[in-house]
Amino acid sequence: MKNLKIVISLVIMYVISMFLVSPVSAATGNAYIHYYHQPGYIDRTPTYTNSKPHLSNMGYTVYGYDHAGTYNALNQLNSGVIFVVHNHGAPGIQYMGTGNEGISAANGTNLVNVNASTLPFFNTKLAILYGCNTGTVTSLSGDLPQSIVNKGAKVAVAWTVNTNITAVNEWNRLFFEKAATGASVVESFRHADYWTAAILGTSYSDPLQYNRVEKGNINISIN
Repeated sequence: MKNLKIVISLVIMYVISMFLVSPVSAATGNAYIHYYHQPGYIDRTPTYTNSKPHLSNMGYTVYGYDHAGTYNALNQLNSGVIFVVHNHGAPGIQYMGTGNEGISAANGTNLVNVNASTLPFFNTKLAILYGCNTGTVTSLSGDLPQSIVNKGAKVAVAWTVNTNITAVNEWNRLFFEKAATGASVVESFRHADYWTAAILGTSYSDPLQYNRVEKGNINISIN
């Protein structure tokens, strides 16, 4: 009888614990990460490889592209949930290929204009654009992250300075590390800012922390 009571108690405790366990991540959909493994430069590939485990654990199907150009960019912004590019940039322009292929808030040679009224609305939850000065707005180039949000994305992020490859690789890893816990986008920003400074130093973290353009609802979670 005593053993039976112990067994019953253990079963009850197990059932209760099942209700207390944190819910499994509900994230689904595709995450598209573009990078440029460029000869003569520090490798940008870790932007993909270091974030893939975190995104996969959240439930995303992750695809990596090495300087793949703009061929599928609009389809990915339209159908994907996460869209990340680590390549060269210019004011209002995120390059995606080996030449001048990219996405922009304004018309240009080899550029996909995401500000066009004819484009379908994007289903992207988060777009991160790691290109030098991609978040800088001029009368000619327009506001790229705002244009992406205007087309339906929940959050778009870019920078108004030259982005350091080593800093971006580490900051991006830390961002998705935190986001995988269910933290909000802004909380994940702060986590990446703090730990990039702790690991690499403020000369690496400060440009990313203080020159970031955040458009959309940064209080959402991507997990």
